[in-house]
Amino acid sequence: MEGNNLNNLGYAFQNEKKHKEALACYLLAKEIRIEIKDPNLKTTESNISRLKEALGKKRFEKLVKEVEPAAEEIVKKVLE
Repeated sequence: MEGNNLNNLGYAFQNEKKHKEALACYLLAKEIRIEIKDPNLKTTESNISRLKEALGKKRFEKLVKEVEPAAEEIVKKVLE
């Protein structure tokens, strides 16, 4: 459930061009879905791929380096 909610929130952020927030949500959703062996993991992975395509590889990789260590903090801030 939490993985699904984070994935959907990431999708909404991506549609609003809030890429940092979207990626943070997707990374946390992916982590949760892997942990609980959620069959919907492919959906989150697909959304991450879609974001990568939209940004381009170089820009996406830079964003991952920025967001990955702070994903939980980023999501907490947007949920406050």
